[in-house]
Amino acid sequence: MQLRADYWMFQVLHDLHAVLTQLENPAFDHVVEAETQDKETMIQWLSNQKKAFDLAYASFFDPRPALQKLTQDPHSDQDGFTLAVILLLADSLNANIGFGVFNQSWEKLADKIRSLPTHRRSAIMNGFRLLFERSNHFGNNPVSEVDRTSTPAKDILPPLLRIAQRASQQELDQIALANYGLDAKAHREAITKVIWDQAGIMNEDQSWEPSEVIELTGHTASNCGFVTCTALLLMNEINRLTGDFGTDFRWAANATNYIRLPIDARRPILAGFRLIYETDLNWDPYMEISESKLETDGIAIPYFDN
Repeated sequence: MQLRADYWMFQVLHDLHAVLTQLENPAFDHVVEAETQDKETMIQWLSNQKKAFDLAYASFFDPRPALQKLTQDPHSDQDGFTLAVILLLADSLNANIGFGVFNQSWEKLADKIRSLPTHRRSAIMNGFRLLFERSNHFGNNPVSEVDRTSTPAKDILPPLLRIAQRASQQELDQIALANYGLDAKAHREAITKVIWDQAGIMNEDQSWEPSEVIELTGHTASNCGFVTCTALLLMNEINRLTGDFGTDFRWAANATNYIRLPIDARRPILAGFRLIYETDLNWDPYMEISESKLETDGIAIPYFDN
């Protein structure tokens, strides 16, 4: 039997590696020298992790003591601290060894992680949220939704609304026809009302008009109005007032198309998907595929540094 895809691990490790590639060369020589007999081997291994991120080391070489000291050293620079935390976290997740390496230091560690730039803090805290869950660790200072969020909804919704408000009259006409032209006039009037009178957010009475044609248009990238409808669907799923708009299966079907959008649409749309991933613990675009299929066909939400 094939293992079911582990999307959360897939996305967390993607983001942790992306953060590593953004780090400058940390000043960790003094820590390494104190913790290992083979200083050059340790420094080379740390440098290689920014490229390969495979965490592999020989049986005679254990980097954990030096990494742990680096996370606790008040003189370590921010990038050195970040690198050490990420490597220890990834090792704990990959090796399924639980929360043990962080037990004694989590309180101070969590506070220091919260002081990192927001996108890096979010990437790391989403990893710790996963580690807490999988090691059944329910200690003090749990990871909160604020910890996991890189960009709040108040900063994501306005750019998505601007995408919808750029739609031409012809585009809105085509969206209204999406359900074989049925009730096109009513759909057209409702779309206009949602975009211009309701700041893009549909209410419970609009679960058919215009929700049906917006959802249908957002299925396929070749549809006229695909980008407009994607923006509206993301806004409404983020708003969480009127149910599930299927952004998980939409990511699985159209991730490549979202990533190839022009930048003025791509960045807000990807930020919307990332916010849903960070805040909805049931969101899983690849729940129907196997682990091996995820490795070959899965697409992680791109990480953007601060």
